[in-house]
Amino acid sequence: MALVNWALSQALAPVVFPKNTVQWHTLVEVLCLSVAAFVFFISWITYEHRVPCTNSLGFGFLLVALLDLMHVLSFPVHNYFNSDPDLYAWFRILARSAGAAVFLGIALGLRSGISRTRLFLLTLGAFSLISFVLLSFSDLPPLFVDGRGSTLLNLIWEYVICVAYVIALILIIGHSEQWEGKGLQAIILAILCALAAELCFTVSTTVTSLWNILGHNFKLGSYLFVLWGIIARSVIYPYSALRSSEERFYKAFRASPSLMTIASLEDGRLIEVNESWTRATGYGWGEAVGRTPAELNIEMAPWDHVKIKNMLRKEGAIRNLEVHLRAKSSEVRTVLLSVEILELEGNRCVLTVASDITDRRRMEKEMARLDSLNLVGEMAGDIAHGIRNPMTSVRGFLQMFGEKNEFSRYRKHIDLMISELDRANSIITEFLSLAKNRVVKISKQNLNSTVNALLPLIEADGVTNDKYVVTYLGDIPDLDYDEKEIRQMILNLAKNGLEAMAPGGLLTIKTFVDGKDVVLAVQDEGTGIEPELLEKLGTPFLTTKEHGTGLGLAVCYSIAARHNATISVDTGPTGTTFFVRFKPSKKAYGHDLPVADMPNGGQKAL
Repeated sequence: MALVNWALSQALAPVVFPKNTVQWHTLVEVLCLSVAAFVFFISWITYEHRVPCTNSLGFGFLLVALLDLMHVLSFPVHNYFNSDPDLYAWFRILARSAGAAVFLGIALGLRSGISRTRLFLLTLGAFSLISFVLLSFSDLPPLFVDGRGSTLLNLIWEYVICVAYVIALILIIGHSEQWEGKGLQAIILAILCALAAELCFTVSTTVTSLWNILGHNFKLGSYLFVLWGIIARSVIYPYSALRSSEERFYKAFRASPSLMTIASLEDGRLIEVNESWTRATGYGWGEAVGRTPAELNIEMAPWDHVKIKNMLRKEGAIRNLEVHLRAKSSEVRTVLLSVEILELEGNRCVLTVASDITDRRRMEKEMARLDSLNLVGEMAGDIAHGIRNPMTSVRGFLQMFGEKNEFSRYRKHIDLMISELDRANSIITEFLSLAKNRVVKISKQNLNSTVNALLPLIEADGVTNDKYVVTYLGDIPDLDYDEKEIRQMILNLAKNGLEAMAPGGLLTIKTFVDGKDVVLAVQDEGTGIEPELLEKLGTPFLTTKEHGTGLGLAVCYSIAARHNATISVDTGPTGTTFFVRFKPSKKAYGHDLPVADMPNGGQKAL
């Protein structure tokens, strides 16, 4: 053994073994104590995260640090307590025992289920009890004799500690999958260094021997590996997991098909918006962030805003509330709104998730309108034929009575009855136009020719009421349609436009190409259509006219549907424009036609 000691001292002395062993021993113990205190500090601040093993590591090493402190203070060179000279050895062996118990507890997966304050008080209580017992005895059994080494009691105790380290090492390596690599290497190295330190202490004969100094170096290494492990497991890994979670949330937030925003609960200023929101509203990220919905003019109706605030105040969250938002283009979007209050960086915020159901609601309304048209259309044939026959007989008899002299004094009444029968017959004719199974005669026609043929009739209707008509007919391809039905649709739209204007108003009829669609536009200078009526356009028998039947627009929508065309409306205080989009036959296109604007040389009729 002496030969081995001499060889090690010659080989490692310049690096490992200092000349003043007492000062080195004190320095190493203070470093170990500091590292153990730092381990406890990390465990304390991360205790709420409930990271596995940090409880036992942190608070166990607090006990180890306190016992090491007592070991240093009771060392023979210092002996601040003026007590049993073997007191330092007892604090040393108990500190190592506490360290071994900590590693064994980690290996067994033991966790504390109590609060950190109670665990801290229990640790202080255990330390106080141990210190009181050791300081109360003046004649402790010897554990270490300088020059002879460890006593039998100390040797047995040291080997028990070594066995505890070996068991902990086997258990940890055997269940390495539970660690997922988070600090596993550091804990294994810490146990190996602690085991090496214990083996060095078992062969040490003096407190200044090279084995004792080497054991303290291994002990310091073990503490540093513990610090590395707890930082990796309690700080680095949770931080990486948090960053990863934030990245996943941010990517999901940005790419979500739902309209999502995060806003301050205090003043409503937008903190973040996603791409779906910017596409739906038309506002860019830079335009939106830092501003309120009111400043962006996308506020929903006042009653919606009040409803949202009341629901948030009462229930703390909102689920699928249907509201309306205004886009940058002034288009109104219908959304299902869900709102959740959350806390971000200490500030209360509002997470808003909205599903755009504008197209769904528009389709539902269109389906409801088509259902009503189909229902009326199915009734039209039977009712019309059943009514027209007796009406024809009545009209014939009235004409016959009107020609007889004895009924001459009733001629005005007879003429009035005949005119009313004719008006009823015209209503029936419109009623029949709603039938979806109506037979149409399709042929290739040009929409401009049809408009020009109807122009004199439309002009005559306008001139009698001091209203004017102007046409701008673009270069358009031929279409496949039933000329009689399209004539009726154009006349109905023109008649509605003329009736919507005050004297002196101008009705504009345009044709042009938009993409591959041929568009007929009829524009008036009226006061526009009320929003509540706009959604119901095309519904049979819906009218605002005193003597209207409510079938004119319904007939237009029915004719458009039979010709695979669509009708859209643009209305405002300065007038209303009806757009009818036709899908031309493929043969009509040899190439893509440009969109035709209103040419300056359009035909104008006064």
